[in-house]
Amino acid sequence: MFNKTIPSETSAIAPLLQESLEYLRALKSQGIAAHVDEFYFALSLDELLTNAVVHGNLHDPGKRIQLSIEPHGYSVEIKVTDQGNGYDPASVPDPRKPECVFRSWGRGIHLVKNVAKVKWNGKGNEVRVRL
Repeated sequence: MFNKTIPSETSAIAPLLQESLEYLRALKSQGIAAHVDEFYFALSLDELLTNAVVHGNLHDPGKRIQLSIEPHGYSVEIKVTDQGNGYDPASVPDPRKPECVFRSWGRGIHLVKNVAKVKWNGKGNEVRVRL
């Protein structure tokens, strides 16, 4: 199992993403998580971490983001928890709707939901993605 905590700073995302990819590759070399696509893994993780920094913790470097990656046979579960107030994921409009096409937000979660199984906790400050 992979567990890391980072400050809510966008500069902390890329190094954690790289370390997470190395962990996934190590699992795959052992025959674990064989069905996990690296592109979708990186896309999902980048989106989740960015949302936690920007929307969850509002760029507050005093707040932390917790990441865990747990292998489950041929798949992995990514869990990202921030210290924000949470939100209702159902309130994010479908970015394919005409009135949403030119918005600068709301596409990432839609993408992740189309490549993985996604669940939020009741508060909306923790998301689990199964790839």
